[in-house]
Amino acid sequence: MSVTANDVSVSVFALGSSLSIREAAQLRVGLLAAIEAGPVVLDASQVERADSAGCQLLVSLARSLAIRGETLTYSGVSATLTEVARTLGLTQACGLSLVDELAHDA
Repeated sequence: MSVTANDVSVSVFALGSSLSIREAAQLRVGLLAAIEAGPVVLDASQVERADSAGCQLLVSLARSLAIRGETLTYSGVSATLTEVARTLGLTQACGLSLVDELAHDA
């Protein structure tokens, strides 16, 4: 899906229900293609399962974007993904620190 904001087309990349070692390689290929095509926003709202491999993928993506001067942005994040990242100590590295802060303020 693509949305346009301020005359810039942004692709929304849905992570699906599982962000684990089983899906990491396939998601990596899709994410790399998406960020090469232009700005991307991740939809992590449907993630029901996540593990360290899935979080490592997000860390890698966040770092790759940072090198390009871009930021990893989410359109939605599930409580499951937030909790797994927090447990692993990867909230900030996954680009979820603001999402986590907003959840605690609610």
